[in-house]
Amino acid sequence: MHSKNNINKAATILVAALFFLSFTTVYVLSVRDWEKIEKSTKAIFNLVDFTFSEIKNISNLGSTRLYKINNMGYLAFDQAPSKFHKFEYYIIFSDKGNILKIEVLNYNENYGSEICNQRWLKQFQKINTSSFLTYNNSIDGISGATLSVQSIIANSWQVTQKLHAYLQLK
Repeated sequence: MHSKNNINKAATILVAALFFLSFTTVYVLSVRDWEKIEKSTKAIFNLVDFTFSEIKNISNLGSTRLYKINNMGYLAFDQAPSKFHKFEYYIIFSDKGNILKIEVLNYNENYGSEICNQRWLKQFQKINTSSFLTYNNSIDGISGATLSVQSIIANSWQVTQKLHAYLQLK
């Protein structure tokens, strides 16, 4: 009788822990993620040696992580919601806060993965970041990926605004 109660308690604790962990927003960049980011940084800035210095003195960053790349530019890493899961992406900015590259690192949905396409993501590059990016106006939509497209547009706009607020304080 006691072992059945213990099993029920253990199962309840396990389910509660899994439920709690499903709502966490912390994502740890893997070695593979950093390799992709470093490769892009080398190509964009034509650098061999560089460092990422995390900027932590910004309020309201939320899940966004912001890094300075030497004195050349900035790297922002964030998550955005899709239909059921979140996907991770990064943005490389110029020293003035213009988007130089955006890339999706991990996309965990069955549909909508077209937003990972480099050709589609190129439309974010060198776009005017002083006005809100709009779906099917400044950024083309993708059939079957409407939620993910709208999510990356809105989320990248928020990240850009956080960087611009930081640059104004400097």
